[in-house]
Amino acid sequence: SIGVMTVYRWRPLPLAALLAGPLTLATTPRPTTATSSGSTDADIAPFSSRMALETAHKAKVDREAAGTLTGVWEAESRLVQVTQTVDNVTTSAEWGTGVGTLNNQTLHILFSNSAHRYTGAVDSAFSCITWDDGNAWRRQDTHTACAPRPAPLPPAPLPPVAVQVPEWTAHATIYEICPKAFTSPDGIGRDRWGSGTLASTAAQLPYLQSIGVNTIWLAGWAASNAHFHGIWSTYATVDLGKIDESLGGEQAFAEFMEAAHNHSIKVVLDITTHGVVPESPLIEAHREYFQDNGTTGTWRMIDYNYSNPGFRSYWPSIFTHLVETYHVDGFRLDCGMSGKCGSAGVSRALWDEVAMAANASGYPVLIMPECGDPYHFTQRDTRPTEDMAAEVAELIRPGSIAQTLCRATVQISCHDNGKTTNVSGNYFELHGSRAILGYNLLGPLIVVMMSGEEFNTEQHEFPTVSLGHYGMNTSCNPDDPPGTDPCYGPTYWLYGAQIQWDNYTSAQSAMLADSTSLLGLRKRFPLLFHSDLCDTRLLGLNTTDQTTPIYRPYVRWNNSTAAVVLANPTNLAVTVHVVLDAAVLNQIGLSLEPAQCLGVESLFGTPSNVTANASLLAALPVTIPPDHTPGGGLAVLLLTRWTGACP
Repeated sequence: SIGVMTVYRWRPLPLAALLAGPLTLATTPRPTTATSSGSTDADIAPFSSRMALETAHKAKVDREAAGTLTGVWEAESRLVQVTQTVDNVTTSAEWGTGVGTLNNQTLHILFSNSAHRYTGAVDSAFSCITWDDGNAWRRQDTHTACAPRPAPLPPAPLPPVAVQVPEWTAHATIYEICPKAFTSPDGIGRDRWGSGTLASTAAQLPYLQSIGVNTIWLAGWAASNAHFHGIWSTYATVDLGKIDESLGGEQAFAEFMEAAHNHSIKVVLDITTHGVVPESPLIEAHREYFQDNGTTGTWRMIDYNYSNPGFRSYWPSIFTHLVETYHVDGFRLDCGMSGKCGSAGVSRALWDEVAMAANASGYPVLIMPECGDPYHFTQRDTRPTEDMAAEVAELIRPGSIAQTLCRATVQISCHDNGKTTNVSGNYFELHGSRAILGYNLLGPLIVVMMSGEEFNTEQHEFPTVSLGHYGMNTSCNPDDPPGTDPCYGPTYWLYGAQIQWDNYTSAQSAMLADSTSLLGLRKRFPLLFHSDLCDTRLLGLNTTDQTTPIYRPYVRWNNSTAAVVLANPTNLAVTVHVVLDAAVLNQIGLSLEPAQCLGVESLFGTPSNVTANASLLAALPVTIPPDHTPGGGLAVLLLTRWTGACP
């Protein structure tokens, strides 16, 4: 059964689907009233016009208990209307398909593009669902208030990492590359799932350096096969101890690593941490390394046994070899440190061993789990934000890993976008938005982006990419046994999208120019636009135009220089008046005497260089051109002390 939910949001909200047949869950804003969980609209940040009609969310639930979750529900002061709908609805590029169960009055939902499983308790009358975060959904025709769930205990503090985060990450912009799809020296290739190699990827390194990319997340390097979705992928690992021959083998990998470092680009390798495909020779050679003597696993693979002493010696040796031999700069850990998006458990000590050995060799590495417990930080600590000051304050709350290690990421597009839909479309997140890119790129978070987003590439799938999890017309659900619940036809998985490098349109050329300019600002002003949260000075700003639909402006500063960032996500030019009054100027170290001025230089957006006195700065007018246009969607202003006479 399939259902849809459209969410109005300022920041990403916890999602859950209440589904028993083909259903649509549509939301509309409600007046300020208390919900059954005790929250009010005041607890929810203002809605964003840009997000007001987010792409519909598609979810699937296999019910294992009697009862029908239909009707009209109220959730977080918003009405949720459940009605009938049809199949083939659009899948959210952000959340993907939700798969779960309703078992013994407990509803579990896991979205394919999210690192978290959402769990709620359903009452015996099927009138209330109370989520683990304490929010409750109540049937509108039920007059009894839902009992709030007690607040969960705070999580236990994470153990300290053995090696601190590498310093170079303070200036990193992480650019994901799927090597089979990134370049096409032989078109779609013999197997029709891409012809890219490490050599053809290396040929693009001068381009990446020229636009300002300084860190590659290489999502494909080890020996792998086409276990998933009908195409070769790094997540169908055969052997992490071998370089994939179809990519060029060991010599090509060594040359790629050397070329990347010659272009001042770090390389972070993608690691599948839960296991290998059943065809792996490693299983027969070392059955003791695997669960149940190499007979069981998840996603129809064979999972590692992290408790086996031999495996615990073998596992760190793979990565220590990669660091010492090729000077690999880091590891992205698919499904977390131990193959599960939860606690790292016994695997954390193994990554400690890797990090300590790398540090001792003089090549400190980044360890970036996809999800679950962070090590240095995770692949997606947050999504693109519209209130940078509030987002940063939340990330560095007391006791958080970001406060301790001074880093956090914001992921723009996830390579799993589009994986669970057969509806054609472009499942990148940016779509040419300078507002989203610039607002997040110039903040203190490490941006993680997909290759091709910088010029708004069109999405072209390889013809073999299947909606079925294990190839054409196979199961939709990765946990279903063979032969059940087939999914028919292709899918639009970003990982399997062939990057189109030829014949840029004028709009794509303009987007590339603007992306290069924004990436260039991080390099030009490293003391202002860095990602060291422990050395970040950032303040959210107000405008006198409270109803204007822009993201909340922010200012970053260092010594006697400051930069104001404003983003306009609309298709119209917007003029706002930013409040830079005496209190703000004093806080950012640019207080003015009566006869003094500040120089205001436009770094991006409408060209404008002015000198401004205190009166003008108290309501500084700024015009931001429309988003998705050359030089639009963003205004970046550099503030410096004016040394000459104040006009």
